[in-house]
Amino acid sequence: MNLLQLIPLFDPTQPTCILAECVLMYLDPDDSDAVLRMCQQLGSHTFSLVLNFEYCTADDTFGISMMDRLAAANCEPLSLRRYPNIESQRARFLTMGYNPFYIIPLLYIFDVVLSPQDRRRVEKLEMFDEYEEWDLFTTHYAITVAFHVKQSTDSAVRSMFDTVLHSLQRFCYA
Repeated sequence: MNLLQLIPLFDPTQPTCILAECVLMYLDPDDSDAVLRMCQQLGSHTFSLVLNFEYCTADDTFGISMMDRLAAANCEPLSLRRYPNIESQRARFLTMGYNPFYIIPLLYIFDVVLSPQDRRRVEKLEMFDEYEEWDLFTTHYAITVAFHVKQSTDSAVRSMFDTVLHSLQRFCYA
């Protein structure tokens, strides 16, 4: 069955944005990869954009501890076994043909992207005695921004894509 048939009113001729929040990491890695390949097809005539927020560093002491706690709670992040760090995530997306592509750690967003006013607002919501704990937590989560662009994309869509890309490049690193 074509998965696109399951999405009512979906128009693959339009640019498409897919949002995933702490989802792909809990799937079997092959299933997670299949979801990412399907996302490329969603904007099959223009471009698709995947925004994925999830845990991204499972190969250090904190990450291993987090993985063990999740597994003990019967909630193991299966894909993180295959893709345990930013470098392996980068290789994953590039191998699948997502380009350009960015991984932005949450700490970078907090420290660099947010305005001082927004940082103060967030600090009121999340009280920490020590900022080392905050820094440790936020370096282990990231937002992945991945594009799949068709070469035949018309000029209006290409212009929209270029605008989005330019905005990202101002505060991201590839």
